[in-house]
Amino acid sequence: MTQSSDTIAAQLQHVDDLLRSGRAAEAFAIARVLADARPTDFVCVRAAVLAAHACGDVEATVRHMRQAVALRPTDVNLRVNLAKALHESGDTDAAISEISGLIAAGQTAPSLFTEAQQMLKDRQRYMESREWIARGLERNPNETGLMFAKASEYLRT
Repeated sequence: MTQSSDTIAAQLQHVDDLLRSGRAAEAFAIARVLADARPTDFVCVRAAVLAAHACGDVEATVRHMRQAVALRPTDVNLRVNLAKALHESGDTDAAISEISGLIAAGQTAPSLFTEAQQMLKDRQRYMESREWIARGLERNPNETGLMFAKASEYLRT
């Protein structure tokens, strides 16, 4: 390991320690500098994501999540987390677009459909949320979680 790698590792450990002690703003200040200085280093970018989220800085969380996804575009979990951050930021259409992109790329996990359903329900877009569950059931006809989601859609009305 080079001195530079040792220093970065120590800074990342410090960010982690600060987050664990509830000092999110301090952690984010350090993590943001690391991510800006090393934008292609996934570990540094991930630290910025975690610290921004812990601070409640939704805009920074989305910005760093986009950076992380650019570094690992095939990571489904990252893209789902980006969708969640986008939804949290108020951009539900972009969140749904992210999930749609995963499905277009061949992902069929039932959780993608229930995530989209919940996001749309949160925005009181009930007809669209029902459509997502129907799409999920087309691809996963025996998935009990999707069946339950469909039943709960109609119990509400």
